[in-house]
Amino acid sequence: MNNDLKQYLGLFGTEAKGHIQNLNTLLVKLEKSPTDQAILYEIMRAGHTLKGMNATMGFAALQELGHKIEDIFDAARKGTLSITKIIIDKTLNAVDVMEDGIKKVLNGEAEPDTKQISEEMQNLFTSASQASAGVAPKVEIKEDIPVFPKKKVEIEKIKDINVPVERLDKLMNLAEELIISKMHFNLIDQDKNYKNLRLEIDKLERLSQEFEYHITQSRMVEVGQIFGRFPRMIRDLAIASGKDISLEIEGEEIKLDRNIVDELGEPLVHLLRNAVDHGISKSGTIRLVAKRDKNIAVIEVSDNGGGLDLERIKQVAIEKKIATEEEIKKFDDKKVMELIYHPLLSTSEKVTEISGRGVGMAAVKSKVEALNGLILIESEKGKGTKFSMQLPLSLAIIQALLVKVGDQHYAIPTSFIERNVNFEPHQIKKGADVHIAILDGEDVPLLYLHDQFKIEKSADKQNTLAVIASIGRDKVGLVVDEIIQEGEMVVKSLSKLLRSRKEFSGITILGNGKTVLILDVQNLI
Repeated sequence: MNNDLKQYLGLFGTEAKGHIQNLNTLLVKLEKSPTDQAILYEIMRAGHTLKGMNATMGFAALQELGHKIEDIFDAARKGTLSITKIIIDKTLNAVDVMEDGIKKVLNGEAEPDTKQISEEMQNLFTSASQASAGVAPKVEIKEDIPVFPKKKVEIEKIKDINVPVERLDKLMNLAEELIISKMHFNLIDQDKNYKNLRLEIDKLERLSQEFEYHITQSRMVEVGQIFGRFPRMIRDLAIASGKDISLEIEGEEIKLDRNIVDELGEPLVHLLRNAVDHGISKSGTIRLVAKRDKNIAVIEVSDNGGGLDLERIKQVAIEKKIATEEEIKKFDDKKVMELIYHPLLSTSEKVTEISGRGVGMAAVKSKVEALNGLILIESEKGKGTKFSMQLPLSLAIIQALLVKVGDQHYAIPTSFIERNVNFEPHQIKKGADVHIAILDGEDVPLLYLHDQFKIEKSADKQNTLAVIASIGRDKVGLVVDEIIQEGEMVVKSLSKLLRSRKEFSGITILGNGKTVLILDVQNLI
């Protein structure tokens, strides 16, 4: 590659990867609708674009492969060639070769030899064109396509984010206003004229909030950046397992912080593979849905298969000594379902290429909780299973309630809070080990944060102030002394000394410089 072109390699890589992902998705769609003109045109255009991009960068072999892809789908679009399964299979193989080749050149390696796959694509084009014209094909096409994907699905970290120019302009304007504000503070300090100090502080607060908002928005990316990998994956896994499975995707436009999207790929791969292997027996549909719910995002993976086999889960749990038979008898359906998160539990009779090792769901739960999220299960026999991941929109900034317990302050994420209640004495029942509050006719256990964190209690109060937090159907009243305020808080990682404490998910720093621990509501409940 010409040295003058190396400066464009990063941009080339970003755009090429987008076209590759688009081709994978379009080819899977075309397999189900082989005469769809809109899809044919988009595939032809993507192949043409990749050909041109590779030509511009001087990658002749990859350029030729893009040309072969373009030829086939241009002919199909014009009606001189019919799309068959072998065309889809061969083209997907060619796209894989193209993707691997692009990765090599981006890593500074030599461009790969694509002669064999280019010849196969040319032979396929000639044979299919002759067959469509009613002529006996002169070129024999060997259907030697592997039914299982050769490589593991890779969810690459997002390295580039498209930020609208308008947002960059806004950030530049804010940066200029911050510089002016700093100059005003210097003048106030020099002149010792504090008459306008409050006005300048209010202005600085407004500027910092706007700056924070636009920076946070600049980091947001659409979940479609990873969802686009899955139609091809489900297609290949379905073929490998001899099943007829379709994937429906909704909410690709939902945006999350880049760090969350980066970490979301692994649990989604586990959930989708399990839906193929365990959820669908012969044929069915898997749905991947993203949506907003107040200040959180919900990612759902569901199938219309047979549902979780609760009796089988109980049996395996007893066999592997995860729980005793007596303990299992006391479990409700919800608790039985949650056994699938145990690393030793797998209901597969054998380990397959798709799943069955028993560690996948444990890894999913661990990853979601590391993102300050929550995963819930719903399953009904004969109707299917749904996993819902509830995730914060951003790991950097959260909406939280600042509370006081004794002389300590804590922050509680509002995504888990239902409301605050001041219970009167007659609304609380005292048991041997727990206090229960009666709220709207429902029993809610109380967790006294004084006792949880061994903080000396202040003078006894007549009423009990509790923050009602919920995880799914589970609720708890977190008893505090005082509610200070609600607002946005910047999340920082825990120090090494506190990482082993499961009650905390991070720390935040208040305007007065005071460090406050953020409660991990999931582990408290």
